Amino acid sequence: MQWWAHLALSLVVWAVISSLVPSFQHPLTLLSLLLGGVFPDIDTRRSYMFKLFALFLITSSVFALLINNVYLLMATTLTLLLTLTLKHRGKTHTYASAVLFSLPLTIINTTWALAFFIGYSTHLMADNVTRLL
Repeated sequence: MQWWAHLALSLVVWAVISSLVPSFQHPLTLLSLLLGGVFPDIDTRRSYMFKLFALFLITSSVFALLINNVYLLMATTLTLLLTLTLKHRGKTHTYASAVLFSLPLTIINTTWALAFFIGYSTHLMADNVTRLL
């Protein structure tokens, strides 16, 4: 599926859930669900998510150099290199990855983490359906 189709599907899922669960009506919850809906395609160099993530990692590396933080520099460089080795619909297209990437958000807000997980899962289900067609 195209990125815009994943966003559209995530928006529909958010509309249904937010009509039933008032805490999902917050704009940042919507943003979290939409990000989860496109995040699995971080393994595709042509995707907007990959480009955004790579830009974030490069910016973080420059910041690490500026503040002389070797550990942050090593972590961002290693993450960027690992991202470059991913194959499309590989490790990022699993429910284990959905849990793994959603868990850190629980530190900030559990509703946002749940929304991200739902968006991520929606992406995986949509890809499985389109793979069958």
